[in-house]
Amino acid sequence: MLPASKAEDAAVQIDVSTHSTTASEDKTSSAENDSNDTRPPPKSADLSLTGWAMPAKNVTSKLKAAVDAARLTTPITIQWGKASYLEKVDISSVSNEKLKRHLTERGENIEGNKKQLVERLRNSLEEEKQRELALKFEEKHRAIADLEEQGSVYAVGKNRTGELGLGDLDDRDMFAVIP
Repeated sequence: MLPASKAEDAAVQIDVSTHSTTASEDKTSSAENDSNDTRPPPKSADLSLTGWAMPAKNVTSKLKAAVDAARLTTPITIQWGKASYLEKVDISSVSNEKLKRHLTERGENIEGNKKQLVERLRNSLEEEKQRELALKFEEKHRAIADLEEQGSVYAVGKNRTGELGLGDLDDRDMFAVIP
């Protein structure tokens, strides 16, 4: 660490890609450093600050700005209560606050300790899967029921052993009414 009097005169090099800073003591003032550096200073949107010399007192603000800019380009969105999001997350490692928020979005009770909250969220996800399966089976059943409501049941396909129930062994490539 440089003494406070030398810190203002030190040139600091920032490499944002590795998030490291290095300081080298220099007897010249920061104004002289700036005049010796023929490269233009980086633009505000330019995150590659490697090799650009600046006074030590500007290091913190420049580094914070670069880190903030990097955070803005990679937003993280949490889909509260969504099964598609929760399937990718280890529920037992989620904080109590986040567990409660997921449960609230799913319309579940948020009272209890962490073990109870985790169990409640897992049960809620399992119930959702069961409802989705039930809807799929109901859809298939309704398709069959619709055919029956028309007064007849139809069959199509291979009929080598009489499995179509049509009274013969002929294959059908079009729907045929089962007598």
